[in-house]
Amino acid sequence: MKSVQTGGPSGGCIPVEMLDTPVDYESLAQLGTIMGSGGIVVMDEDNCMVDVARYFVEFTHSESCGNAFLPCGPEQGAAHPQLHHNGSGRLEDMSLLDELGA
Repeated sequence: MKSVQTGGPSGGCIPVEMLDTPVDYESLAQLGTIMGSGGIVVMDEDNCMVDVARYFVEFTHSESCGNAFLPCGPEQGAAHPQLHHNGSGRLEDMSLLDELGA
């Protein structure tokens, strides 16, 4: 096992090192994820986390209604090019994604 994704497309991934975290609203919020509808997806070593991130950014960007207080579109649109990897990722890409995610 590599990671557990919680909260659906708007949630987040919990690394295996933090799998002893209780599944409740407060504990998941401390990790930067949400409980959502309670769904959990378990990923193993065959899952590329960049591909997982790209899939969820594409999904939430295309499904954004634009009516939320902080719409899904602009930041995710800016993150999307950084998630198309071909082995040429750079450390600066992580910093940009971190900034956009915040």
